[in-house]
Amino acid sequence: MSDIRAKGNRLSTGFPGTSALIEYLAQHEPEMAYIIATQPNYPGWGYIVKSGASGMWETWDGSDSHNHTPFCLISGYFYKYLAGIQPSVEYPGFKHIIINPSVTGDLTYVSAYHDSMYGRIESRWKRIDNKLYLDVVIPANTTATIHIPTVSVTSVTESGKSASEVEGIKFHSFSNGKAVYSTVSGHYRFEADIASR
Repeated sequence: MSDIRAKGNRLSTGFPGTSALIEYLAQHEPEMAYIIATQPNYPGWGYIVKSGASGMWETWDGSDSHNHTPFCLISGYFYKYLAGIQPSVEYPGFKHIIINPSVTGDLTYVSAYHDSMYGRIESRWKRIDNKLYLDVVIPANTTATIHIPTVSVTSVTESGKSASEVEGIKFHSFSNGKAVYSTVSGHYRFEADIASR
């Protein structure tokens, strides 16, 4: 972290290192992952966008190809960590789904989906002041573990009822500022208190 900060919160890695760094930061330092993902100064994805790019560049300064895939790894960060749609290691192929959104930075809204072999998985959240609204769709014949950012487990509701009282939802733990639930398939509308920004 000190090396990243010393470089002005900018990348100094090549293709393989960038992928590993984003994965690590998204899991352990989500605020820094977001800062790097949106970095408006050179080098960074935000810099490419600010420079008017309509595709992913091969080099940060745009001196080579303007349609290159290696730095596109950032798109995985958006749905896997910001929206939080992740596969389960124990049940691959999205038979069991992990929803673990990262409510971070100045973001107030995220929406993403993944079309699995079981159907569409959706994760949408918005933040309004100190409230989080999380809509999740878990397709038929699957189950999920849903991590809900909150300051208090007792504040978590689903469709207006205490989440722990809703059929098909089971509370597991509160860890790292998130209430963790297991669910069966269905469409869930969670609401929770979160720290204000």
